[in-house]
Amino acid sequence: MEKVLSFSFPQLSVEDEVILRRAIRAQRAQVLNNTLEKAKSPELYERLGERRVQAVHTFLAEMILLSNQNPDLFWQITDHWATSFLLSRLYDQYGPTDPVQLNKLVSNLNGLLLFERLLNGTLESPATYITYVDANGRIHGLLHDTSLEFKDEAFNGKEVEWVCSASEASVRFADKDEPEFTIPLPLKANQFVEFYPLASSDMTGFPVLEETVVWGRPKTLLEGTYENSDNTEEGWNPLSLKDSLAKAQTVIKNVWPEAYGWLETLIPAFVDMGVPPSRSMRFSSSYDPGSPIFMSRVDNHLAHAEDVLHEIQHHRLLLFADTPHFKSWRDQRQIYASPYRQDPRPLRGLIIGIHAFLTVNELKKRVLEKQAGAEFLHREMTETHYMNLFAFRTILEHEEFGDYGKQLFVQMGRALADHHTVIKSFATSEMGRVAEEKLLGHIAVVEQQSSEIQNTTPIYRNWDETARLAATLN
Repeated sequence: MEKVLSFSFPQLSVEDEVILRRAIRAQRAQVLNNTLEKAKSPELYERLGERRVQAVHTFLAEMILLSNQNPDLFWQITDHWATSFLLSRLYDQYGPTDPVQLNKLVSNLNGLLLFERLLNGTLESPATYITYVDANGRIHGLLHDTSLEFKDEAFNGKEVEWVCSASEASVRFADKDEPEFTIPLPLKANQFVEFYPLASSDMTGFPVLEETVVWGRPKTLLEGTYENSDNTEEGWNPLSLKDSLAKAQTVIKNVWPEAYGWLETLIPAFVDMGVPPSRSMRFSSSYDPGSPIFMSRVDNHLAHAEDVLHEIQHHRLLLFADTPHFKSWRDQRQIYASPYRQDPRPLRGLIIGIHAFLTVNELKKRVLEKQAGAEFLHREMTETHYMNLFAFRTILEHEEFGDYGKQLFVQMGRALADHHTVIKSFATSEMGRVAEEKLLGHIAVVEQQSSEIQNTTPIYRNWDETARLAATLN
C-alpha cells in the first residue's frame, strides 16, 4: 500500500492494481459486516421505517445464504460499488431522509439480487423483493448496468413486489394480494417488461449514470438540485458530461499520465448531477473509495480534469487514513476555519481538503508547462495556493502524526513549497493581494459562526515562512 500513501500518483503496475482492488474489496466487505451488526437497531427502524428495514433484511439474509452456497456470486455482489454505497447511505445517521430517495436506495439494493434472478436465474431459494418503480416505469439493476421497464404505464411510480422462486417470478402491486403477471426465470422476451442499457453513455470509457438512477431525484442543493430550465445565467452553455469528461481525460493523459492509471483503477462510473444555474456554481462529490464520482456540468473541460483528480485523491486518502496516522482523525470538534468550506470544520476536514487541492494546483502547474495560452490559470492557482498555505500551517501547528501520516505530510510540504516558487515567478502583487483578501474575508465568515475557532491568528497567514517550513519539513 506504499503507493497509496504517496501524495503524488506513482505509476501503477498490474500487481499494484490488484492490491488496490483488494483493499477496496476489504472495505466493502467491512461495510456489509457493519450492516449486519446494526440490522436490528431501533435507530434504523426509526430512520427507515419497518417496510424499508424489512427489504434490507431480505437482502442481508440472502447474502448470508449466498456466502455459503455460492461464494463466487456473493463476492461478485459484495465487490460491486453499489452494494457498499447503498448500504452505507441507508445506515448512515446523516444519510438522506427524503422518502423518495430512501425508496430508491432500497429498490436499487434489492435490484442487485432481483436482476441476478431475472437475467441469470442463478438463485434458487424463494425470496420477495420490494422495488419502487420510477415515473418512467423503470427499476434499475446497477450490478448489470441494466434497467427494466414495465410496458404497462399502470406500474409507473408504484411500489411493486416480486415473489420469486427458482423458476418464476410473480409481480404484484404492494397493496394487492394477487399477482398482475407471472414470468419464467431467467427472463426471456415477453409482453410485460423489457430491458434497456442503464448507462447514458460509454463514450468516456466509463459508465455515465443519471443522478435519478441513484437517488430517485436530485439529492440536495450542494450535490445536484439544479433547475434545468431557462432560469440559468445568460450565456451559460455547459458541455454534456460525456464531452467534458472525454476532454478532461485527454488532458490528464497528456500532462499527468500516471494519474490516469489511478482513475481507471479506482473509479467505476460517473454520475451526472445536471446543469447548475451559473458557471460559478460547480460541484463534484464522491463517497466511499471505489465509488462513482458525482459531477455537475461545466463549460470548460479543464474544470472536470481538476474535479476528477480532486475526487481520486479523496478515494486514495480514505483508503488508509485513520488515527494511527493522524491522531485527530476521529476528533469531530468543529473548531477550525477551513479555507475550502464556509462552516467550521474538524482538523481532518483540512487534511482531506489540502490533499485534494494541492493536487488541483499540481495539475494547473503541469497544464501551464505544456499548454500555450493557459495564463488564465495564474490567478486560480494563486488563490488556491494561499488556501493551501493556510491549511498546511494549521495542520502543522495542531496535528500529531504517526509514521505514515508524517510521510504523507512531508511529501505534501514539498509540493506546496514547489508551488510557492512557481507562483512567485508569475504572480503579480495585485494577484497576491486579491488572494489574501479573499481568504481573510472567508475566514471572517467562518469565525462569525463559532467563538472556538483555533486558527485565526497571524501565524497562519505568514505565507513565506509557511512555505519555508514546508520545504524543510522532515
